[in-house]
Amino acid sequence: MMHRIPLTLSVILLMLATGPVAAQTSATAEDTTATELPEPLPVELGDEFFDRLDELKCTDLNGFAYREIPRYVLSDRPDLLYELILYWESRCLATEPVFRIRLLGSIWDADFDEGQYGEEVIDRLIERYDPPVKSRQPELRKKFDDFTVTFADQLLPHVARGSVEEFFCLYYTGKTAAAWALLESEDLEDTWLRYYYDEELALLTTSDAVPTFEITGGFWRPRGNVAFVGDKPIAGMMGGVRWPHWLLRFSLEWRLGRSDEPYLVSKDNIRGWSNRFNATLIGLEFGRILLAGERSNLDLFVGAGGDVVKPFQDEEVFLGALNLNVGLGYRLFLGRNGNVSLGADVRREWIGERNENTRSMSGGAWSIRFSLGYAYNKGDKSRLKALGQ
Repeated sequence: MMHRIPLTLSVILLMLATGPVAAQTSATAEDTTATELPEPLPVELGDEFFDRLDELKCTDLNGFAYREIPRYVLSDRPDLLYELILYWESRCLATEPVFRIRLLGSIWDADFDEGQYGEEVIDRLIERYDPPVKSRQPELRKKFDDFTVTFADQLLPHVARGSVEEFFCLYYTGKTAAAWALLESEDLEDTWLRYYYDEELALLTTSDAVPTFEITGGFWRPRGNVAFVGDKPIAGMMGGVRWPHWLLRFSLEWRLGRSDEPYLVSKDNIRGWSNRFNATLIGLEFGRILLAGERSNLDLFVGAGGDVVKPFQDEEVFLGALNLNVGLGYRLFLGRNGNVSLGADVRREWIGERNENTRSMSGGAWSIRFSLGYAYNKGDKSRLKALGQ
């Protein structure tokens, strides 16, 4: 094992970590029992030690590691630190806290190299300040996080300037802007960390288009000649793309139910009465995003498509018309990365001539459409922000 960085880290950290505790212990010394004192550090972590840990669930093992790791560092025991980290990683996978303390431990022990990570390093860095899930040991996790901030801060003066080690110390100290600036400098341009960083940025900035899919439902209220069919519920789906300021989507929609009044159809040598409606709208919508917030959008859009009614179930007769519409919509993006969307659109429609030989079904309509959707790479913006962009 290489010679560790010569510094007064243990003493400094011990003073920082135990100062308040020591004062409290002194004030209540008469109440302290042996069971309240921490166990002395073992000479080595043997089978009996790990057998006890085998009985813990990952949640409990995380809490144990959060408590024990600072003790190993403060007691200048990198050997115990490595053994516990390797066991922790094998049991609970390479989570962000494991990754973080493994890197800091290797820097402390002057044993750091870039072979310790692959492209997953980018995910681990993002997760440090934007964890994907909340810890089930929030108090212990906060103390552990605070400890690693101090740990990285004490290591920082002892690493080479312009090195990958300096990047990690800056980053885990909380000086993220300085860390990203260092990574983008010439000093680190030939490192694996820079390579993985550049690859991620290239992937995230290749296109600012966000593919979307939505399930829709709502209400349709006709006007003019088509008003006799009555108000109808609507159901459908949409798929398209949203850019920072524009949107384009394909829509498929059904106006469900029978007409309130029967109507006469005369087309293609077929003549008869019907009350079937179930109109199908297949259209395309194009719009401008008027207000583009991080979590909400206000849209203005226009649409055009074919509006078709099949009046007879057993006859291939279709009453089709051009449907033009204009609308105003709102989208609210939810979830950690804003991938889930809730939306509402209000539209004014104009329906062209159909069934003009008997009872015209042209006219207009108002509709309100609600949507539940998914934006496939909406989280790219949050990843870019986490990467200092």
